[in-house]
Amino acid sequence: MYTEELLSQIKVTPLSQAERDQFLELIDSALVLGSNDYLFTSIMNIVSESASGYFSGQMTAEDAARIIQNRASILASEQFG
Repeated sequence: MYTEELLSQIKVTPLSQAERDQFLELIDSALVLGSNDYLFTSIMNIVSESASGYFSGQMTAEDAARIIQNRASILASEQFG
């Protein structure tokens, strides 16, 4: 739980236009993903499989990330053209 002392040390500044655009893009992409149960489940399976390979020592974190990115990109292109 945050204490008043800790909260008083956090400085919040206004977002730049670029940060605002990036944030809104992130929200939009999350809404698209959340509205498609098949896509969400498929991506979670991809992440789970690659994470298992990483945690079992079968691949590096970089290899797992690359595999996730490649497979998720293919899946998204199949779904959205």
